[in-house]
Amino acid sequence: MNRRLGALTATLLILLSAVACGHPPAASNDVAVGLEATSSALSQAFAAELPATFSFTDRMGTALVATTETQMTIDPNGAPATEFRAGDVGYRVSGRALVVFLSDSPSAHTDDVYLLGHVVSGLGDIAECVRDCRIAFTVPSAG
Repeated sequence: MNRRLGALTATLLILLSAVACGHPPAASNDVAVGLEATSSALSQAFAAELPATFSFTDRMGTALVATTETQMTIDPNGAPATEFRAGDVGYRVSGRALVVFLSDSPSAHTDDVYLLGHVVSGLGDIAECVRDCRIAFTVPSAG
């Protein structure tokens, strides 16, 4: 019992000293990222709705996935992407999901992910998130 109490006290002292020194513990999974939209109509429609925050609850290997409530309208002349770079953001039609790619995928095996844009800031913060991440997307102002 005393050993547990001692360990608990030591843990609390470490956490409190970090806060007192101006270094609060990183307990939040909230991340803000900037998105550069592509020129497609789908991407421009998505960018027009930003800023917006999505909850990414799943990590599928080298990508984070967030289910959305909105069914986006796909341009019938558009083609799904077949390659993705680290930082690319796509919309997966089946499952109505946003996908953020964390590494290059030169031959993605998908026929329904459309490229929305590319993360231009905050990719490192996203890469550290494993599960239950809230990512706030914004479009950085020019200049």
